[in-house]
Amino acid sequence: MFLFKGEEVFKDYETPKMEKNDRYLKIAKLIADDLNGSLNAEDKSFLENWILESEENREIYHQIKDGTWYAEQSAGIKKYLPEEGWEKIEKQIKSPLGRRSVFMIVGKYAAAAAILFSVFLFVKEITFRNDTATELVQPQQTPLKPGVKEARLILDDGRVIPLTADSAFSIEEENGTVIDKTTQTIDYAKNAAKPPREIFNTIITSTGEEFSLNLSDGTKVILNAESEIRFPVVFVRDERVVEITGEAYFEVARDAEHPFIVKTPASVTQVLGTSFNVRAYDDELSEKITLVEGKVDISRQDNGNQTITLSPGEQASVSGTGGEIKVEQVNIAYYTAWKDGRFIFRNERLEDIVRNLKRWYQFDVEYLNEDTKDMRFGATLDRYKEVNPIFKIFNNTRLVNIIQSENKIIINIPDEKRET
Repeated sequence: MFLFKGEEVFKDYETPKMEKNDRYLKIAKLIADDLNGSLNAEDKSFLENWILESEENREIYHQIKDGTWYAEQSAGIKKYLPEEGWEKIEKQIKSPLGRRSVFMIVGKYAAAAAILFSVFLFVKEITFRNDTATELVQPQQTPLKPGVKEARLILDDGRVIPLTADSAFSIEEENGTVIDKTTQTIDYAKNAAKPPREIFNTIITSTGEEFSLNLSDGTKVILNAESEIRFPVVFVRDERVVEITGEAYFEVARDAEHPFIVKTPASVTQVLGTSFNVRAYDDELSEKITLVEGKVDISRQDNGNQTITLSPGEQASVSGTGGEIKVEQVNIAYYTAWKDGRFIFRNERLEDIVRNLKRWYQFDVEYLNEDTKDMRFGATLDRYKEVNPIFKIFNNTRLVNIIQSENKIIINIPDEKRET
């Protein structure tokens, strides 16, 4: 859970007539209404201003929007019965005893935690209405399993070698380059002599696969699902050039005399030595390059005249249909979590969340109601665990109904919310 400096949370939102806990309740109630989709225009403006006021406020808001947060707090809320009304909840928070119990728990982080606690109570009728909430996985269904560390290696002569999780081998290319495959990665030895011609290898991951490799210069690459990288087994030119589609994370070995260049269908990224993530799936509207450390220069494949330099924490978006490269400051953890074994979603469209998950968990999806695609959720998920619990959390919001039918996920509006 995030920690916050309590008194800084409200800043300009204090007024002489508002007691401290009244302020907590006001923000909490607005966030709860936001989750329920019942904010009016005035309250929405107030809440948006509060969110924009500080990074702490944004962290509080996004933590609450994270669907897994409700599940993590479920044990502590069981004593509050569904039939209890708003007045009784507010009375509990405002009362000396209730106030004391909350503040004893949260200590010096009282302001933020009071908001979190209050929001949880306010939305309990949605997330914990009863113990028979819609279940995603029926007993006869097989849980959707996570992906594996596997891929396919295509050698320069066209041979295809499966890179399975438990395989280990050593191959010598015609130029003397040795390829060592362990159970976790594939490694290209540095000491190979320069060949008379460039020899290229390609590594491809399918749905539900990821793989790591070390290039001949020492650069480390992690390849996400449904991705492909083409590279020379030995870098022999003035520039170290690789080509990718899909998503890959790079830790580039520094070599000031030989810039490292990543080419995608729409962009060209050039670095000397740095860490960054490239996302270039053909079913997404734009490519995204997120810089972790160092500096990178980015240009369009179809217009090398426009070059953008990124600093750490910035992300470039390059549209495949043309236009200028857009740059914004982002939380890099959201865009690189996959390489560390997590999914992190923050206020993202359900269609985008599902698209990310299906690449890894290998399921089909059917939307029975198009409106569900634009619903926004937050969640954090261990990438190497089953996916079904996250859909159950979404179901518990009562905003969407997700069921599994064999290897297909069917998404619809809950019965009680459908228009008659």
